[in-house]
Amino acid sequence: YMLIVDECGGWDALQNLLRRLREIADRLRVATITELVLAWCLSASPAVASAIVGARNSARTSSFLQAAKLKLDQAALSEISMAATELLRPVPGEMYELEREGKHGAIMRYNLQCMVDEAHLQELIERTDSSNNW
Repeated sequence: YMLIVDECGGWDALQNLLRRLREIADRLRVATITELVLAWCLSASPAVASAIVGARNSARTSSFLQAAKLKLDQAALSEISMAATELLRPVPGEMYELEREGKHGAIMRYNLQCMVDEAHLQELIERTDSSNNW
């Protein structure tokens, strides 16, 4: 994920965005940034009917349910979108193109859970090293 963070403006830009989102969440009385952003994802476009989320444990699922119930008005949706536009640089290319091409594609492996031995680690090192000519 650091490749995307770096392309978007770096760690400081990400932290600035998180601070802005925390301010918006506090003003709207939303408990977490995660709830705010998930609600934004579900509300910003009628083409989005669901979101894939991951949780380390079942305690986090209640936050996802809260986000699904949260209805953001147009002003809040615009403010969140504008925060990202103001504080981050756009990443060139399409999402699927990024994960398959260039420096991003070079480190992708579709079965990371199966990295169980030295051969898998070596493959990841080779993919990363061979992509250094971006």
